[in-house]
Formats: sequence, C-alpha cells, structure tokens
Amino acid sequence: MPNNSKSAIQPLLADAKELVRFKGCYLLESIQTKRLTNGHKIKVATFCDVENTGTLEVRLLGDSCQYIEQFTLEYLQVEIAFKRLKKVQFYYLAWFESIERTKTFINCETRHSIQKQLFKVDLIRRANNIASISTRKLCKELIQEIIQTKSTVVLHHLVKTQYKLSDAELCLKLTQMALGETENIWDIGFFLSMSSNQGSYELWENLLLGSR
Repeated sequence: MPNNSKSAIQPLLADAKELVRFKGCYLLESIQTKRLTNGHKIKVATFCDVENTGTLEVRLLGDSCQYIEQFTLEYLQVEIAFKRLKKVQFYYLAWFESIERTKTFINCETRHSIQKQLFKVDLIRRANNIASISTRKLCKELIQEIIQTKSTVVLHHLVKTQYKLSDAELCLKLTQMALGETENIWDIGFFLSMSSNQGSYELWENLLLGSR
C-alpha cells in the first residue's frame, strides 16, 4: 500500500499500490458482495486495464455508487483513492462516469483500444454459449488472436453478425480470420480437424467441395 502522496492519470493497475489517488478509464469487470472478518458485508468492484494487463479491487462506499452495477462489463471514467481506517487499508471508488459522456476527450489510440476490448467482451460472451467445450475453447483462443490483429472496422462487423451464425459457422469464421481466408486454405482445414468436435471442419469441407 502507498506510503506517500503520489497521484496519477491512467496508470497501470499493477502500479496502483504506489499511489494514493488516481484517475483513468478502466473496464468494470464485476461487482461482488464480500464479508469482512467482523461479519460486515461490503461491495467490491473489480476494474481491469484497457489492455487487460492488471486488475484492482475497489470498495464501493455510501450511496454514490448504487447505480454502478448497470455498467458492468463497460468502460468507466473513474477516480480511485486510498483510505486507511485504524488497522484496515483499502482502495475505494471516489467518483465514476459513463465513458459515453467523456469519450470526446479520449485520444484516438486509447479509443481504439477500448473499442477492441469491448468487442472482445461481446465475442467472448457469444463463445461462452457454444455447446461444445472443445469448440468453445478454440473460439476463445481465436478471439484472442484476432483482437490483436484485426481492425476495429472488421471486428465491428463480426460483432454485428456473430449471433446470426451457428456455433460451427462462428468457429469457421474465426479460424478464417485468424489464418487467412484464401492464402492458408489447407491450414484452415488442418487446424479445424484437430478439434474433437468436427462440426466446423465438416462445414469447411462441404463449403470447399461446393466451390469446386
């Protein structure tokens, strides 16, 4: 915990232990109710960095944060501060605001990073609904890859159309995006054939045969 009076703007959450107060844009990952050793219950919010490189648990105090749960899995502009009470010390949420109100003040690079992480959250949510465990795992790995390599325009189109695709179609689409749709056509088949669920491979094979 900090022992000085440092403050900062948009620090990595892994470095927050050196700060007593900071502001920035972070993903609200979850909100949980926890019980202290004295039996009292507290609400704790977990925030993630824009690049998902670190997390920080923050207490929610008073009534000022009662509406924050509706913003779960969204990016918020926040101010977080350090507090010490007798032998207890922790970080708490001093202020927050929806990113929609402040997005005009965010530079282009940060905005693209935020957009990509929002697309990732949406794609992972869809992948979690896939029935086959092996296909679900494969899709999550592919999502990690394309988030890093594809533009926000391409990702936006994928997010808009993903719910129209079956599980097999989505897996095939993600594989094509990660490996290349034409240059690595046989690599796509080999990659899909290694999954214990052959639905996506059979779909790829039928599409390939139909194109001949």
